[in-house]
Amino acid sequence: MTIYFNEKPDVCEDGCTLSAFLHNKDLLDKRVAVAVDDHLIRKEDWDDFVLREGQYVVVITATFGG
Repeated sequence: MTIYFNEKPDVCEDGCTLSAFLHNKDLLDKRVAVAVDDHLIRKEDWDDFVLREGQYVVVITATFGG
């Protein structure tokens, strides 16, 4: 199915969880914030959050410095 990852079309399997998608992007163990369709998804909910066709997934990576 097609979803949008940081505004670009991407593909994942039907029934794909948010944590599985992030694992495939090598982001699961990173310090990131994730929103789906403009709603922040808590990290403890990633395993149970099933992505659906056409959803927008935005990942923001924490950076340090000044």
